[in-house]
Amino acid sequence: MEQSNQEVDFASEAHVSIGGVPLTFGQSMTLRVALTAFATEMKDDTALGNDEHGRTMVKNYRDAANAILQRIFSDIDHSKMLESLTPVSKKPKVV
Repeated sequence: MEQSNQEVDFASEAHVSIGGVPLTFGQSMTLRVALTAFATEMKDDTALGNDEHGRTMVKNYRDAANAILQRIFSDIDHSKMLESLTPVSKKPKVV
């Protein structure tokens, strides 16, 4: 029996639930992408201010975001994700 695209795609995203309610494939992907962007912003130690409080908040947010992303990526089957992101190879057009 052939799997539908939705089943294959969902296997390539972490299974996330909030309050016991599972997120859809798109919702899980949105959460992962948003958290990745946030973690990237938190690489700047002064993202929330150049004072001690701002730097402490950045460190705490960065640590929490990275811990969550580590869990998300450990739940993803990378081979299926890469397969779904890799375009079908075609011979390049010679001009």
